[in-house]
Amino acid sequence: MPGYDSDVGSLLALGVSVRWAGEGPADLTPVLGALAGILVVRFLLGHRLTIITLTVAILGGTLWAAAIAEWGFSLPTLAALTVVAVGMHRPQPRVD
Repeated sequence: MPGYDSDVGSLLALGVSVRWAGEGPADLTPVLGALAGILVVRFLLGHRLTIITLTVAILGGTLWAAAIAEWGFSLPTLAALTVVAVGMHRPQPRVD
């Protein structure tokens, strides 16, 4: 495409960056993160999988996987475990 550099032309032609359009195995990390989010919400936290909880679980798992790719394993996993620990906390009934 005249007037554009090659990266912009390929982005317009393919709809994705050249980095993502290359040949090679698919990156299943976001899918595995979404699956982990669903399993945590259903079996660890014990919530029913409604549309809203399913959407939040998929979004949270995908963001966790993206954060691992960006910042490494330790910090995003610590944040995810903190969220799960807070979600598992059940207030005790008050005895008067």
